[in-house]
Amino acid sequence: MVVRVAPGADLGNAALRVRAKLAQRPRADVIVELARGTYTLAAPLIFDARDGGGASRSVTWRAAAGEPVTVSGADLAAH
Repeated sequence: MVVRVAPGADLGNAALRVRAKLAQRPRADVIVELARGTYTLAAPLIFDARDGGGASRSVTWRAAAGEPVTVSGADLAAH
């Protein structure tokens, strides 16, 4: 299963969407695909055991093929 995320989206909310999908389909492999762009974090993105793979599934976060992605915690407005 592929979860696509667009720039401007909250990655924390994307993680919650992935958790919900994994709860529905616990053995499904999941790829979280980030579209080209910058994703600014307002708070730390924290993963726990619910977010990972294991013996029966894999969970992969990656940039879409050939698309540059930046995940930033910088507050550019402060400069």
